[in-house]
Amino acid sequence: DRGRRIDADAIGGGDQRQVVVLVAEAAAAGADEDPGAIGEAFGAFDGPVNLVGHSMGGVVITEAAERYPERVAGLVYLTAIALRDGEAMTDNPVKASPREFMAGFVPTADGSATRFDPNLMRAAFYADCTEADVALARLCLVPQSTAVMRTPVRATPERWGSVPRCYITCSADRALTLDGQRGMLDRVGGFRKVVEMQ
Repeated sequence: DRGRRIDADAIGGGDQRQVVVLVAEAAAAGADEDPGAIGEAFGAFDGPVNLVGHSMGGVVITEAAERYPERVAGLVYLTAIALRDGEAMTDNPVKASPREFMAGFVPTADGSATRFDPNLMRAAFYADCTEADVALARLCLVPQSTAVMRTPVRATPERWGSVPRCYITCSADRALTLDGQRGMLDRVGGFRKVVEMQ
Protein backbone atom coordinates (compact mmCIF):
# COMPACT_ATOMS: atom_id res chain seq x y z
CA ASP A 1 0.00 0.00 0.00
CA ARG A 2 3.07 2.25 -0.39
CA GLY A 3 2.88 3.44 3.19
CA ARG A 4 -0.75 4.51 3.27
CA ARG A 5 -3.23 3.53 5.93
CA ILE A 6 -6.99 3.81 5.69
CA ASP A 7 -9.01 3.94 8.88
CA ALA A 8 -12.69 3.53 8.16
CA ASP A 9 -15.25 3.26 10.90
CA ALA A 10 -18.97 3.62 11.21
CA ILE A 11 -20.05 5.36 14.36
CA GLY A 12 -23.37 4.35 15.89
CA GLY A 13 -26.54 3.97 13.91
CA GLY A 14 -29.73 5.83 13.04
CA ASP A 15 -28.94 9.46 12.36
CA GLN A 16 -25.34 9.18 13.58
CA ARG A 17 -22.72 10.31 11.08
CA GLN A 18 -20.48 7.90 9.25
CA VAL A 19 -16.82 8.85 9.36
CA VAL A 20 -13.99 8.07 6.95
CA VAL A 21 -10.48 8.97 8.05
CA LEU A 22 -7.57 8.88 5.61
CA VAL A 23 -4.14 9.09 7.21
CA ALA A 24 -1.08 9.92 5.12
CA GLU A 25 2.00 7.99 6.22
CA ALA A 26 4.47 8.48 3.41
CA ALA A 27 5.51 10.89 0.70
CA ALA A 28 5.51 8.22 -1.99
CA ALA A 29 1.85 8.64 -2.85
CA GLY A 30 0.99 10.05 -6.24
CA ALA A 31 -1.86 12.37 -7.09
CA ASP A 32 -4.28 9.50 -7.64
CA GLU A 33 -3.77 7.58 -4.43
CA ASP A 34 -5.65 9.61 -1.82
CA PRO A 35 -8.92 9.80 -3.82
CA GLY A 36 -8.50 6.11 -4.68
CA ALA A 37 -8.04 5.25 -1.01
CA ILE A 38 -11.25 7.10 -0.17
CA GLY A 39 -12.99 5.06 -2.85
CA GLU A 40 -11.80 1.88 -1.17
CA ALA A 41 -12.98 3.12 2.23
CA PHE A 42 -16.52 3.66 0.92
CA GLY A 43 -16.95 -0.10 1.04
CA ALA A 44 -17.16 0.08 4.86
CA PHE A 45 -20.46 2.00 4.72
CA ASP A 46 -23.98 1.27 3.57
CA GLY A 47 -24.76 4.64 2.03
CA PRO A 48 -23.25 7.93 0.88
CA VAL A 49 -20.88 9.74 3.24
CA ASN A 50 -19.86 13.32 3.91
CA LEU A 51 -16.24 14.10 3.15
CA VAL A 52 -14.31 16.79 5.01
CA GLY A 53 -11.07 18.14 3.57
CA HIS A 54 -8.69 20.53 5.32
CA SER A 55 -5.93 22.45 3.53
CA MET A 56 -4.63 20.21 0.70
CA GLY A 57 -7.43 17.80 1.61
CA GLY A 58 -9.75 20.09 -0.34
CA VAL A 59 -8.11 18.86 -3.55
CA VAL A 60 -8.48 15.24 -2.40
CA ILE A 61 -12.21 15.47 -1.64
CA THR A 62 -12.81 17.36 -4.89
CA GLU A 63 -11.21 14.53 -6.86
CA ALA A 64 -13.01 11.88 -4.79
CA ALA A 65 -16.39 13.50 -5.51
CA GLU A 66 -15.54 13.67 -9.20
CA ARG A 67 -14.78 9.95 -9.26
CA TYR A 68 -17.54 8.71 -6.94
CA PRO A 69 -20.37 11.30 -6.85
CA GLU A 70 -22.98 8.65 -6.07
CA ARG A 71 -21.11 7.69 -2.89
CA VAL A 72 -20.70 11.24 -1.55
CA ALA A 73 -23.57 12.90 0.36
CA GLY A 74 -21.75 16.20 0.75
CA LEU A 75 -18.40 17.97 0.81
CA VAL A 76 -17.10 20.18 3.61
CA TYR A 77 -14.08 22.33 2.75
CA LEU A 78 -12.53 23.25 6.11
CA THR A 79 -10.13 26.09 5.37
CA ALA A 80 -9.22 24.08 2.30
CA ILE A 81 -7.86 24.48 -1.21
CA ALA A 82 -10.72 24.87 -3.69
CA LEU A 83 -9.86 24.80 -7.38
CA ARG A 84 -11.69 24.90 -10.68
CA ASP A 85 -11.63 22.00 -13.11
CA GLY A 86 -8.20 21.66 -14.71
CA GLU A 87 -6.32 23.75 -12.14
CA ALA A 88 -3.45 22.52 -9.97
CA MET A 89 -2.27 23.88 -6.64
CA THR A 90 0.96 25.10 -8.25
CA ASP A 91 -0.94 27.33 -10.69
CA ASN A 92 -3.75 28.43 -8.37
CA PRO A 93 -4.42 32.03 -9.44
CA VAL A 94 -5.43 32.85 -5.87
CA LYS A 95 -2.27 33.31 -3.85
CA ALA A 96 -3.90 31.94 -0.72
CA SER A 97 -0.83 31.28 1.42
CA PRO A 98 1.42 34.00 2.89
CA ARG A 99 5.09 34.07 1.86
CA GLU A 100 6.34 33.33 5.36
CA PHE A 101 4.28 30.12 5.39
CA MET A 102 5.48 28.99 1.96
CA ALA A 103 9.08 29.58 3.05
CA GLY A 104 8.69 26.70 5.51
CA PHE A 105 8.53 24.10 2.73
CA VAL A 106 11.89 22.46 2.06
CA PRO A 107 12.23 20.15 -0.98
CA THR A 108 13.64 16.67 -0.56
CA ALA A 109 16.93 15.87 -2.31
CA ASP A 110 15.20 14.28 -5.31
CA GLY A 111 12.52 16.96 -5.55
CA SER A 112 9.68 14.44 -5.33
CA ALA A 113 8.34 15.84 -2.07
CA THR A 114 8.55 18.74 0.34
CA ARG A 115 8.97 18.65 4.09
CA PHE A 116 7.82 21.46 6.36
CA ASP A 117 10.61 22.92 8.49
CA PRO A 118 10.01 21.50 12.00
CA ASN A 119 11.41 24.69 13.54
CA LEU A 120 8.58 26.69 11.94
CA MET A 121 5.74 24.21 12.38
CA ARG A 122 4.48 25.46 15.74
CA ALA A 123 3.95 29.02 14.55
CA ALA A 124 2.45 27.84 11.26
CA PHE A 125 0.13 25.08 12.47
CA TYR A 126 -0.05 24.77 16.25
CA ALA A 127 0.29 28.24 17.77
CA ASP A 128 -2.43 27.67 20.38
CA CYS A 129 -1.65 24.01 21.18
CA THR A 130 -0.01 22.51 24.24
CA GLU A 131 3.59 21.34 24.18
CA ALA A 132 2.36 17.74 24.33
CA ASP A 133 0.15 18.27 21.27
CA VAL A 134 3.01 19.88 19.37
CA ALA A 135 5.35 17.02 20.26
CA LEU A 136 2.82 14.50 18.92
CA ALA A 137 2.25 16.55 15.78
CA ARG A 138 6.00 16.69 15.16
CA LEU A 139 6.08 12.88 15.11
CA CYS A 140 3.25 12.83 12.55
CA LEU A 141 4.74 15.42 10.20
CA VAL A 142 5.65 13.66 6.94
CA PRO A 143 6.86 14.86 3.53
CA GLN A 144 4.18 15.75 1.01
CA SER A 145 4.34 14.58 -2.58
CA THR A 146 4.89 17.35 -5.11
CA ALA A 147 2.96 15.28 -7.66
CA VAL A 148 -0.23 16.11 -5.77
CA MET A 149 0.58 19.81 -6.02
CA ARG A 150 1.30 19.70 -9.76
CA THR A 151 -1.61 17.52 -10.91
CA PRO A 152 -4.71 19.32 -12.26
CA VAL A 153 -7.88 18.53 -10.35
CA ARG A 154 -10.99 17.24 -12.10
CA ALA A 155 -14.21 18.98 -11.04
CA THR A 156 -16.87 18.74 -13.73
CA PRO A 157 -20.36 20.21 -13.26
CA GLU A 158 -21.93 16.82 -14.02
CA ARG A 159 -20.08 14.87 -11.34
CA TRP A 160 -18.33 16.95 -8.66
CA GLY A 161 -20.83 19.74 -9.29
CA SER A 162 -23.76 17.44 -8.45
CA VAL A 163 -22.56 16.99 -4.85
CA PRO A 164 -23.70 19.58 -2.25
CA ARG A 165 -20.79 21.47 -0.76
CA CYS A 166 -20.08 24.02 1.93
CA TYR A 167 -16.99 25.91 3.06
CA ILE A 168 -15.80 26.80 6.56
CA THR A 169 -13.43 29.76 6.69
CA CYS A 170 -11.06 30.25 9.62
CA SER A 171 -9.70 33.74 10.16
CA ALA A 172 -6.89 32.51 12.42
CA ASP A 173 -5.55 29.97 9.92
CA ARG A 174 -1.91 30.77 9.14
CA ALA A 175 -1.53 28.55 6.08
CA LEU A 176 -4.44 29.99 4.08
CA THR A 177 -5.25 33.64 4.62
CA LEU A 178 -8.89 34.66 5.03
CA ASP A 179 -8.65 36.72 1.84
CA GLY A 180 -7.23 33.66 0.08
CA GLN A 181 -10.03 31.45 1.33
CA ARG A 182 -12.65 33.96 0.20
CA GLY A 183 -10.90 34.38 -3.14
CA MET A 184 -11.11 30.65 -3.84
CA LEU A 185 -14.76 30.64 -2.75
CA ASP A 186 -15.60 33.44 -5.17
CA ARG A 187 -13.79 31.79 -8.08
CA VAL A 188 -15.15 28.28 -7.61
CA GLY A 189 -18.67 29.24 -6.54
CA GLY A 190 -21.62 26.93 -5.93
CA PHE A 191 -21.14 26.49 -2.19
CA ARG A 192 -24.53 26.09 -0.56
CA LYS A 193 -23.35 27.47 2.75
CA VAL A 194 -20.33 29.36 4.01
CA VAL A 195 -19.58 29.37 7.74
CA GLU A 196 -17.04 31.79 9.17
CA MET A 197 -15.17 31.04 12.36
CA GLN A 198 -12.01 32.19 14.06
